[in-house]
Amino acid sequence: MKNLQHLRLAALSALLIVTALTTSVGKPQKPVRSFPRVGFWVVETTPQHRQCLVRFYNNEQQLIYEETISHRLKIKREQTQVQLNRVLDEAITQWSASQPIKADQKLVARQLKK
Repeated sequence: MKNLQHLRLAALSALLIVTALTTSVGKPQKPVRSFPRVGFWVVETTPQHRQCLVRFYNNEQQLIYEETISHRLKIKREQTQVQLNRVLDEAITQWSASQPIKADQKLVARQLKK
């Protein structure tokens, strides 16, 4: 009787281990999100229009650049986040060199076309 219980317990344990191993192996790994080194960006999309406004800020929460894009951005995509981070780096570099940056230089539009 005890042998039967031990056998059932061993079989159940083996089944759980195999299940755990097969489910973790088949899952794709989540991509590592990239974060900007300095500052941050905000994307505003209006429900009525197919355009969005992208604003870039430094660490002191000062607006350093903004641009209106004629289409919506898929900001959950890692590629879009990386591109916005590149524009942020470029905007912060320009801003730190000469304080004011001209509005709508199409920095985002050029980066998205790459």
